[in-house]
Amino acid sequence: MEDGDCRRTLLAVLDAMFRDNVKARVLQSDGSYKRRRPTRAEEPYRSQIMLHQQAQGAVDRQQNLAPATFEPVRIAPKEGA
Repeated sequence: MEDGDCRRTLLAVLDAMFRDNVKARVLQSDGSYKRRRPTRAEEPYRSQIMLHQQAQGAVDRQQNLAPATFEPVRIAPKEGA
């Protein structure tokens, strides 16, 4: 990845996925998967929820910056008509 913004976004998503301790599965040496659970010292962390909240926040911020407006096109009447 050459674009710095895209690289930061990708790394943030990967970080969230690796931090997931609620829905994540860990590949075992025999090819099976074991569900990862939070330890007593860990807060539950669901990457899908966090990523959705971040995306929703970005949408909300964008909508607040430049609300869509509609301006009708007015065509000047032709002279002599």
